[in-house]
Amino acid sequence: MIISRKADYGLRIVLELSKIPPGTTLSAKELATRQGIPSPFLAKIVAQLASNHILETKRGLKGGIKLSAPPECISVLDVIEAVDGCVGICYCSVRSVECPRRNYCSIRRNLNPIEEKIKSELKSITIATLAQEELRALEEA
Repeated sequence: MIISRKADYGLRIVLELSKIPPGTTLSAKELATRQGIPSPFLAKIVAQLASNHILETKRGLKGGIKLSAPPECISVLDVIEAVDGCVGICYCSVRSVECPRRNYCSIRRNLNPIEEKIKSELKSITIATLAQEELRALEEA
């Protein structure tokens, strides 16, 4: 499993916003510049993150983008699922399809526990944790 470029950018956007004082905003242009993300792509990702209540956006001269919750309350899983949809390794568990093999499928039965562990780990990593680790790494460099 590999996260998409869109999810990677989403994480970088949320991480960047976690570094500014609570309640303040950054413009889309500033975010795009700081993270090296093409503006049209950033706009699409920000829209998805906002529709999933991870970001808040405000148009206009005094507008901008900010986190909708403290970084301690936003997980890596939240961001990935906001832009990519459900995380999984089994198609049938990610897509709500009724599989005729569901009751006896050994593939699903053996891969679902791994999938749940991945989700659990991603849920346990918060944006605040990423920001703290990044700050530590910059101080050590």
